[in-house]
Amino acid sequence: MDAKPREFGVDELALLGDLARWAERELGEAMDRGRTRMALDGLAPEPVEVLGHSLDVLAAQHDAGGGDVADWRVAPDGALHVTVGRVTAAGPASGLLAAAVHGAVVARTGTAMQDAIGGLEAQITADLSAADAVGSLFHLRLDPTTGHADFGDAGHGLAVLVRADGTGRTLHSLDLPLGLQPPSIPRSPGVLELGPGDRLVVCTQGVLTLDGLRHLDDLADLVRSTSDGAAVVERVRALMPEGVGVGVGVDVTLVVLTRR
Repeated sequence: MDAKPREFGVDELALLGDLARWAERELGEAMDRGRTRMALDGLAPEPVEVLGHSLDVLAAQHDAGGGDVADWRVAPDGALHVTVGRVTAAGPASGLLAAAVHGAVVARTGTAMQDAIGGLEAQITADLSAADAVGSLFHLRLDPTTGHADFGDAGHGLAVLVRADGTGRTLHSLDLPLGLQPPSIPRSPGVLELGPGDRLVVCTQGVLTLDGLRHLDDLADLVRSTSDGAAVVERVRALMPEGVGVGVGVDVTLVVLTRR
């Protein structure tokens, strides 16, 4: 800038051209991030009402695409299906593959537990292998009239049950992640009974990167110190630094299922 007009030479015009292309590229990437954000927000399921139970959730995915899988919905027979997982791959492939896993989960809402993970695995293993990706998944089917739940855990291992009396146990995964379990070895189903006041908490690894929550035992202690699932979610949300889940490469997913 100057008080007198000047003429641009060839070098100056070339520099302006470079700046223009840089600005155009940045604007394009910002638009792509915005579209990705809208697509991710569209994948988040709506809140559901479950007979005799409360389901409180926190799901935040970062703008670059994320890799967390989160779904909860009521099947036609009234059973509650809850799925939490994670796809780890290079770059934006995590988000793309997580969306594929999510779609496969939704397509199996009415599928029996013993067939759900196996059928999903058969559908998405080729995609995971092509992207050199690893996927983990916790999938639960709850009968809300009895509190009986069947579940499968494909290498996820981030679920803890806190009883009404304060005792708790981690639901350890006995199986390998999606696509890594040999076909000759069947998946190991699990069973649990939710009694009044019991809370089941399932999360992804992002929760255990927050201050004070480095282990599932820390999460279980937080659950014991709160009155209900909504309070657990708000306590965890308060631990998230500003920007986590939006603009920062960290996904945070937390599901708290309480039998009232």
